[in-house]
Amino acid sequence: MLDQVRFYFKNDAADKGIDPDDMKELSNTFNRAVIDALGSAYPLVAKPGPNVMRIRVAITDMELPNRAINAVSTVLPVGLAISTIKSGVTGKGTGCGEVSMEFEILDSTTNEVIAEGVDRRSGGKIDSMSKFGTAEEAFKFWAQRLRTWLDGVHG
Repeated sequence: MLDQVRFYFKNDAADKGIDPDDMKELSNTFNRAVIDALGSAYPLVAKPGPNVMRIRVAITDMELPNRAINAVSTVLPVGLAISTIKSGVTGKGTGCGEVSMEFEILDSTTNEVIAEGVDRRSGGKIDSMSKFGTAEEAFKFWAQRLRTWLDGVHG
């Protein structure tokens, strides 16, 4: 089972406004990434039951990329140099987005915690060129990590 993903912006994010249609699209993108990664090996179901895991995800500290600053810091030599230094120090380039994820995997009938974790992804110069590129790349990465983990646990 996959609960509806929840989104939370970074407290000091410059842009906290997302159109409801964009938010729905972002949620669908997350769901599609999970469905694609799990494939037919781990079918999703709608109701709790024996041998069913419940996956709860919160996308947190979401910060949209500043595409204008990202473009300038990619094209102009001085901007590229500053962005490269900043990336080396902080792990995040100038104008790039950032997103974190918190998850729980529960037994769907007892709500016993099976696994939980947190991860953070910073966007690169390329995926930060689109409004949600950082988040979309992170969704794919996290969905694939889920599949890898399930395969490892399943044997």
